[in-house]
Amino acid sequence: VRTIRNFTICIIPGLKKYDASHLAGAYGILMYDERCKCMVASENDSDKMTYTDKDFMILQYLPMPKKDGKGFVIAEYFRMDNLQALMKTDLLRGLMKGHFPRRCEHCGRYFLMTKGYRTRFCDMPSPEDPNRTCNQISYAKKRVKEENANNPKYQSYKRCVNRIYKALERGTVTEKQKELLLSEAEKLYTTAMMSPEYSNEEFNTMLQSKNLYKRCGIDSPRKGRPKKEEDND
Repeated sequence: VRTIRNFTICIIPGLKKYDASHLAGAYGILMYDERCKCMVASENDSDKMTYTDKDFMILQYLPMPKKDGKGFVIAEYFRMDNLQALMKTDLLRGLMKGHFPRRCEHCGRYFLMTKGYRTRFCDMPSPEDPNRTCNQISYAKKRVKEENANNPKYQSYKRCVNRIYKALERGTVTEKQKELLLSEAEKLYTTAMMSPEYSNEEFNTMLQSKNLYKRCGIDSPRKGRPKKEEDND
């Protein structure tokens, strides 16, 4: 655990990019760079815990039904005899896909980074306000001047909110769908403002109706007001 914690706190934050290639290089630095030798647990430490570069495990490939019950998949089944092997396998297979654990700077809990953005806060409920995530709380504390007319991300967000309310007025979305869309738009906006690697163009594309509706599992509304049902009585 100590070695993995040192890796995620001391080495990963210094990377220029958070992709599989750079993460692999970072792990190589941890394991083979003499300057990082003190970060790796060894038998010379007081607790005698050693972080090894190899583990023994049993790997099986088993056919299993999908979660939705429709069809089957070939699943990998691992069996290990120690906790370090389990944690290491989970960590390294994640690094191979560009995923890695990171400690939230607000609540101190660890969360899984699955995107290459430098998000510093998690999307779990905040300790002081369970109705808001740590990311949302931290953004509020940052007190960014959202009303600034020169802020492209804020302008994109406001246009998105206006489109959602207009869709409600036209009757192309329900009240429940409106709340879902507004919540998702706010979450995307908060993440974009806290992660400077989001470009203005990328954020604007994410808030386009066809993309936002798809993220919420809602069919994109047709332009114009819906036709009234004819009374055949």
